[in-house]
Amino acid sequence: MATHYFIHNDHNLRTTNKLQKAVSEYIRSLNGKLILSHDLEHVKESIIQKILELNIQYNRCKPIDPQFHEMHSGEISLYGLDFSCLRIRPAELKYKHHFRNQGE
Repeated sequence: MATHYFIHNDHNLRTTNKLQKAVSEYIRSLNGKLILSHDLEHVKESIIQKILELNIQYNRCKPIDPQFHEMHSGEISLYGLDFSCLRIRPAELKYKHHFRNQGE
């Protein structure tokens, strides 16, 4: 069981409107963040809420319908974005002493 999750923005494509640009910038700002497993649901809800707020702010653009889907591997992908790929991957925090002890 994962103790942490790692947020990874796999790629970004060219955006076609202000809403997509704002969402893409937000998604990129999350890249590389490490979260505790017990915060996962809160983080997912926060990401969706932020995108829905951006939908309201840029109401002249076609709204984005974000949804998370969990894969068999435990990886979670954000769907509904044609221009960006956000994945939340299971991770474990390894301590320095763990690596030192393995070589002994």
